[in-house]
Amino acid sequence: MASLGDVGYVIAASPVFFGAGGFTLVKAPTNVVIHIDDALPYAGGLQQNPVYFYTQEGTFVERSNVDGSGNAYAYDWDDGVYYAQQVGTGNTWQITVVGTVVTIIRLSSFGTEVVIYSA
Repeated sequence: MASLGDVGYVIAASPVFFGAGGFTLVKAPTNVVIHIDDALPYAGGLQQNPVYFYTQEGTFVERSNVDGSGNAYAYDWDDGVYYAQQVGTGNTWQITVVGTVVTIIRLSSFGTEVVIYSA
C-alpha cells in the first residue's frame, strides 16, 4: 500500500466545507423557492412520481417528492435556466431563476412524454 502522506494539507477544501450551498456558488444564498404546483399528486402506495431537476446542460441538481396537492419544492439555486421532469408522467417544466424571481413554464403534461437526458 502506498504512503500518500497527509493529503489534508494538499487537497483544497470544497465550497460545501465553507457553508455555501452546492448550487449557490455564483451568488450569495438568497431565499429562492422553486415551487411546482401542478405535478401529479402523490396518492399513496409505492408509486411516488418524484420530480427531478436538471441544469440547462443536463446536470442533475436535486430530487423532490410530490405531496398530495401536487407540490414539489427546491431551494436556493444560482441564476439560470433549469428543467424539471416528473418520473413516469410526461410532466416537464422549464424553470428560470433571476435573483429571487422564479418563472416556471410547463413544457408538457400527462401523456406527452418529453425525455431530459442527464449528463
